[in-house]
Amino acid sequence: MTNPAATAKSQRWRQRGSKGSPEPEQTGTATSSPGKKTAEEATFMGKTIAGKIPAAYSRIAFFALLLITMVAATLHIGAENAQAAQAGLSWTAPTTNTNGTPITDLAGYKLYIGNASRSYQQKIDVGKLTNYSVANLTDGSTYYFALTAYNGAGEESAYSAEASKAFPAVTTTHVITASSGSGGGITALNNTRINTATSGTTTITSVTVTHAASQAFSIAPAAGYAISDVKVDGVSVGKVASYTFSNLTANRTIQATFAAATVTTAGKLVYGANSGGSQFTDAAGGIYSADANFTGGNAGTTSVAISGTTDDIMYQTERWGASSYNIPLPNGNYNLTLKFAETYWSAAGKRLFDVTVGGATVISNLDIFAKAGQNAAYDVVLPVSVTNGTLSIKFVNKVDNAKICAIKVTSASATSSFSISASAGTGGSITPAGSTTLTSGASKSYAIAPAAGYGISDVKVDGVSVGKVASYSFSNVTANHTIQATFAAATVTTAGKLVYAANSGGSQYTDAAGVIYQADANFTGGNAGTSGVAINGTTDDLLYQAERWGASSYNIPLANGNYNLTLKFAENYWAAAGKRLFDVTVGGVTMISNLDVYAKAGKNTAYDVVLPVSVTNGTLSIKFVNKVDNAKICAVKVVTR
Repeated sequence: MTNPAATAKSQRWRQRGSKGSPEPEQTGTATSSPGKKTAEEATFMGKTIAGKIPAAYSRIAFFALLLITMVAATLHIGAENAQAAQAGLSWTAPTTNTNGTPITDLAGYKLYIGNASRSYQQKIDVGKLTNYSVANLTDGSTYYFALTAYNGAGEESAYSAEASKAFPAVTTTHVITASSGSGGGITALNNTRINTATSGTTTITSVTVTHAASQAFSIAPAAGYAISDVKVDGVSVGKVASYTFSNLTANRTIQATFAAATVTTAGKLVYGANSGGSQFTDAAGGIYSADANFTGGNAGTTSVAISGTTDDIMYQTERWGASSYNIPLPNGNYNLTLKFAETYWSAAGKRLFDVTVGGATVISNLDIFAKAGQNAAYDVVLPVSVTNGTLSIKFVNKVDNAKICAIKVTSASATSSFSISASAGTGGSITPAGSTTLTSGASKSYAIAPAAGYGISDVKVDGVSVGKVASYSFSNVTANHTIQATFAAATVTTAGKLVYAANSGGSQYTDAAGVIYQADANFTGGNAGTSGVAINGTTDDLLYQAERWGASSYNIPLANGNYNLTLKFAENYWAAAGKRLFDVTVGGVTMISNLDVYAKAGKNTAYDVVLPVSVTNGTLSIKFVNKVDNAKICAVKVVTR
């Protein structure tokens, strides 16, 4: 849009007080620089321009002092996502000196930018351009612009007329895409900005949420169905009946699936396998098939006697090493028995491994010797549920090789009771607290609330984090569970406080504002480089001459909170657009896509991008991803907001 206040009509300037010079001739309007008028001062539109004109100034230098005019300054706001507002300015170059002779020594223009009238914090040498786009301005702020001209001797004119532009605050929104299959639904709570569509048996809902806000969802199965899984951004969060997104800063997804509820006869043997061995019938008549349904690992056997059992043969065989079993079973509730015996090591700590079921760790750092000693039977019974037709078990090496001797699966009682143990640390509460007993298939919801001066640090269900959620629901309970909430003292920071700065690829540097950039640190990958070429648009050339190029990442330790991340770039190699393209991700989310520094600012010109970010796990993770040629970064700065 055009700012009428920033438009100046054509103007003619003349020196006043020089011998033989007439009084000024003027048209249009402009503001003058302050200063005392003397015989050697200049006037513009009848107003005094600050500063004497040195006698050594040439006629060309004199034109540079007087004739620069900014006309038709047109400002507009850039609409590019994750980018700040932009201002486009244009002006008309002078063509003659005050005596009417052609101008021959116009060297260029300097653009001044500030947050208050006639108070400028930034200077950009734009050369002989007569238009320029200023990027990365802040929404919700007012900016002021003025020009000067300079000649080949570096002599600079007074400021032109001033243009200003107020950029309105922009409210950013994000979309959560919620989908659910047949057998139930997912509902966005307390939000009317919803669009719903269907694709076959899948219901898809788009929910619009304001930036940094929270959005809760409820998940409910239809009659005869149970929640099979809930995935957030493709990652399972379990069979939860509710989920809340907090401090939303990007588009997200949530998907709920359901399965028909099934009832089985308790205690019935439905699967048995003699891991690493042949078919075997135990003393109770249970038939274990020859090893099957496995992937990975190695078969082994020993003849040593096994204490604690009459089924020695079953514990003398084993599948050792990283392995997994995918056992086809009808959906339902089961008791899984894993049979072990330590037949090799004779001390604790020599063999440690994890066991996961359905992707969740159910046994961590299992040490068979520490549990039962050498050559002794050790069984673990776990309640499990099958919702997708397959029971998936994985044995994960930690120290030495994992191992398993036999696997048995029996149906679980449909009327069994289970307990949920809920606890909260200092700084908040969980309701209800303590142990709650539920019948099989029942559901239970919990509310987590921080005390004054505290925030939720984490919530763990069965030892696995589900994030900083304010509520959590267990549905279709078929096993014992735990839920634990922890809290941390809330921190108050001063907006704009520097918390981190690094000169990428370079040594320590202090910029013109006094900000100290440490030598390059906290990076992985990439290569350090430097250039001696002058950088336009900054007085901190050294900061933009150093770089880390190629695929690289930064993992910066920071206190949890909200920050403004400034990434500093300059294209000092390529001289055309499209030669270098790369992405920037923050916390795994792409914040800048296909960045072309040359297309944004030209060659050898400073280009800064400011991004609002949040830290929730003590680390700010930034990654530069090659697309065309090599990614690059000149400097990284983080301040509180």
